Amino acid sequence: MSDSNIKLLVLWYHKCKLFYKCHRDSADYYDKYNKILGFPAILINIFNSTSLFANYQNISQVFVIIIAIFSLFSTMLSAAQNYFEFTKLKDQHSKLMIEYSKILFSIEKIIILVKNDDKFLVYMCVFIISIIA
Repeated sequence: MSDSNIKLLVLWYHKCKLFYKCHRDSADYYDKYNKILGFPAILINIFNSTSLFANYQNISQVFVIIIAIFSLFSTMLSAAQNYFEFTKLKDQHSKLMIEYSKILFSIEKIIILVKNDDKFLVYMCVFIISIIA
């Protein structure tokens, strides 16, 4: 195998590693914001659910307004979480991250086997190109 082919493999390796890291960071980003919107909504819903057991005859009007505001805020958080679909985006980036890790592993194998068999290397290059395309 020529030096230009090896340089091309190394270039592909570095680009795949960059894309792998980008998708990993994106998955972490979406997971973080999904939790930021979801956790307060859960706590507020727990508070609102426990307030249902209260005796409404003895509750002041201010407490009812506070419960209504918390319910509205919880609904807004849940709606934002559903609208932005952070879980779906995280799963998509995680799948792409896994695919790039497979390509990285294949390129590493090719680079290791370069010195042993040139025909095997050609087959592996065709395989990687078919995965990328």
